[in-house]
Parts: sequence; C-alpha cells; structure tokens
Amino acid sequence: VKLEGAHLNLVSRGEQNNWQDLSENSGTAEKPANEPTGPAPVISIEGVDVSKTSLVYTDEAKKSTTQISDLELHTGRLDSGPTRTALEKVELQGTYLASSTAAAVASEANAVTNASAGKASAASPPAEKPLAFSLTTGAIAMDNTAHSLAPAKIQMKVGDVAVDVAVAGEKLNTDRVLTGSLSLPSTSARKLLQSLGIAPPVTR
Repeated sequence: VKLEGAHLNLVSRGEQNNWQDLSENSGTAEKPANEPTGPAPVISIEGVDVSKTSLVYTDEAKKSTTQISDLELHTGRLDSGPTRTALEKVELQGTYLASSTAAAVASEANAVTNASAGKASAASPPAEKPLAFSLTTGAIAMDNTAHSLAPAKIQMKVGDVAVDVAVAGEKLNTDRVLTGSLSLPSTSARKLLQSLGIAPPVTR
C-alpha cells in the first residue's frame, strides 16, 4: 500500500466535523440469512509506505491548529489471522506544530492598540518552530487467542529527547495489562524544555 504527496485538512466545529460522513451509515443493511459465520479472514499486506504527506487539524471551537508535516510511514509485512497478528517493523517520522488562533489574534489586536495610542509595541515572541518526531519498532506480534502482546521494543524521539520503551501485554481484551520499562537519557530540566520547543522560565 503506497501513498505519496497527500494533504489532509481536517476541521472540527464542536460536535460537527468534515470527516464524520465517512463513518455514518446511510442505512442498515440486512445480512443474508445464509451468510457464513466463522473465524476472521486472513489478511496479508506486504507493507505500507506513506511519504511526503501532511495533515492540518483545525479546532474552530478551541481556536487551535495542529500541523503534521513531512510525514513518512514505512512498515514491514503485516499478517493477521484468527490466532496471530504480526507486523515486521514500523518506521514513522515527521514534524509537529501546534498553535493557538486566539493567541495570534490577541497579539495582533494588542499591536494595533499600541500603534493607535502611539505606544511602542513589545517585541513579538519568536515564531514557533516545528518539532521533529520519530518512532521505530522491531517486530510486533499479538496472540489473538490468548490476547497477549509479545515483548517488543520501541524507540521514540521528540526534538532532541530520545526514549527507549520495552513493553509486553496480556489480557488485552479485558484488563489491558501492559508491563515494561522506560529509559530516558540524563539531562537538565532546562535543556529538556528547550528540546521540546518550550521556553524555560527565567531564573536568577
């Protein structure tokens, strides 16, 4: 499965959005009386390749915008059957930027007010920069009979912060029990905030 150069523009207006019609049913279809029942069908996909793709999500109620750009997703083979689901690998990367429309409007209004009153405007805050992220996994396998997840390793990176996760799961159909470990590099709180695109507080 390949997808290249797609641009998705999602807009939410409270309880309304521009993708809800994709999940709405025009009517309830009647199932044939002789429709066979049995185990789920076997699914096999050689891989998924998504490249040069972007997504913009606008929440008009909260007056916020989230942008995901330069999205790349590459997976290995996916096999799913009645007893087992297995995915060879996942490689995901892109950039993330969240902004508030309300804050931008307030900043512009303040600048106009100061200009009308002959006051010097305060220096505008620096423009927010997109934050790079990535996620990589090895093989992921689920036992569909025991509803368990085999031990898997995940490497995540947000900005300059790298996180290694080891996870396994059981009773995923009921209690959803996940166990594992999380490894973070040693760093200062100030450097951590800066790497995530957050201005650290001014201290003396």
